[in-house]
Amino acid sequence: MAGLLINEKELEHKILTAYAKALDKAIRKAKRHIQKRVRAILKTSIMESKEYQSLIGGKLQYELGVDFPVQRMNDIISVLVESVSVNVDMRPQKRGKSIKMQIEIVGGGLRDMSDSTNLAAASVMSTFGLWKWWKILTTQGDSTVVIGWHVSPANRYELAFSRSNHSIMRKKRGSHFRVPPEFSGRPGKNMITRAIEDRLTKELPKILEHEIMKRA
Repeated sequence: MAGLLINEKELEHKILTAYAKALDKAIRKAKRHIQKRVRAILKTSIMESKEYQSLIGGKLQYELGVDFPVQRMNDIISVLVESVSVNVDMRPQKRGKSIKMQIEIVGGGLRDMSDSTNLAAASVMSTFGLWKWWKILTTQGDSTVVIGWHVSPANRYELAFSRSNHSIMRKKRGSHFRVPPEFSGRPGKNMITRAIEDRLTKELPKILEHEIMKRA
């Protein structure tokens, strides 16, 4: 009687493939819940950031001239958070006994705040005229933005002309204006990316494990 020949590596791969399919099914069921929790963490992390706190009643609000700062920031955060989607891809590895999980967090609103085709972002930015200072804060770093002007507290007669109800820009030879270095940001390294790095990357593995295994 001929013996049964088994290709051990092929069998392992088939088992991993079947397991990956089962996990993929669980991921599809969990995706909406994962995305909801990711959005909630991102929102909280942004609102707890030093930049947000300074924008709603501190140095950044005064220097950037942000009026109605809480409303402005909440509108921006709403667009950013609602734009976030989470994609998880499962693939069994042909070499080794493992399954590769690739996680992608996509936030179109972070990229398209000035894009008129992004209706929600365009509405927020055009209605409140926010794009200019938001762009300065998140993309210009600590480079000089305005030459020959500086920000200083307004006197009681000047407050009527101050958007922040605190400070105004004054012309002064040799002076310049830039975002304070402790708050400045560039594409890929600003208050939004820092919020993701500081908290979301730490909590994401726990979220995935809890939501996926609950549905596996």
